[in-house]
Amino acid sequence: ERGRLYLPAELLKAHRIAARDPGKVLAHARLPEACAELAVLAERRFAEAEAVLAELPRRPLRPALVMMHVYRRILDRLIQRGWQRLDEPVSLGKPVKLWIALRYGLR
Repeated sequence: ERGRLYLPAELLKAHRIAARDPGKVLAHARLPEACAELAVLAERRFAEAEAVLAELPRRPLRPALVMMHVYRRILDRLIQRGWQRLDEPVSLGKPVKLWIALRYGLR
């Protein structure tokens, strides 16, 4: 709706998606392949971040840990839903966010 596209240009190019207009990219037949590849990369980066953060003092990192787990859950929901309907938002309900905040923000 705002004319913004938050996907790496090199990933789109690798999947032969030349369009830059967000609506055209969302409608492209190869977009699910690009999204699946990006999800694999994101999962790898989350795992790397968790390993690094586990070695650091927890208390000053609580906000970062909470946000990391919120975004990780959103990624999980996107993967479960599949790569169709990408123009529909994915969000977490308040109970899930509260659980994450308690689990990672107070521990």
